[in-house]
Amino acid sequence: MMSHSTGSIGNAVYYTMHGKNFVRSKPSRYTDRKSEAQLVQRARMKAVTGFLTPFKDLVRITWAGEATGRAPYHAAKSDLMRNALQGDYPDVQINKEAALLSKGPLPLPGTITVTVQDGGLLAEWTDSSEVAAKQGKDTLVLIALDSQNGISEYKFTGVPRSVKSYLWKPSIDISQNNKPDVWVAFRSNNETEMSNSVYVHVI
Repeated sequence: MMSHSTGSIGNAVYYTMHGKNFVRSKPSRYTDRKSEAQLVQRARMKAVTGFLTPFKDLVRITWAGEATGRAPYHAAKSDLMRNALQGDYPDVQINKEAALLSKGPLPLPGTITVTVQDGGLLAEWTDSSEVAAKQGKDTLVLIALDSQNGISEYKFTGVPRSVKSYLWKPSIDISQNNKPDVWVAFRSNNETEMSNSVYVHVI
């Protein structure tokens, strides 16, 4: 007949089986208790990753010139962590106006407006005469995010800065009752440099 009895002293467990004595260590118990600092960092990382995920393919292009020694995605992520978070734990959020979806040395227009028109987005901008003369061949980049559905869309339009307006009709639903978040940027004609993106409130 099989017999099995146990007892313990300290971290050792003693037991008898089949008339023989055995000893083993107590199993370790692990907990996932995080410090407050770790929980804050986890919330910050979750907010940044959640925001950046729909733009993952975009930032590989628009952050390429600013990502020395690391992947463009990680460069964009680091910038968001440093500059675009707001709120206190656990309500940590992205400040979209501070979020850069592109980064580079090209100048932004002096004024930019985006309005809902004909089911699309009409972007209009003005430049100083100096910028217009030097950067007139830069091309427009438009980025939109349907926050309710987490769907992003972007377009390298090929439209020169000198044209000063462009009507974009993305596939996401756009109306006065469903205005997306929009960022505007410019890319050099030879596709080697970007401007910083700028968040524009849709009218």
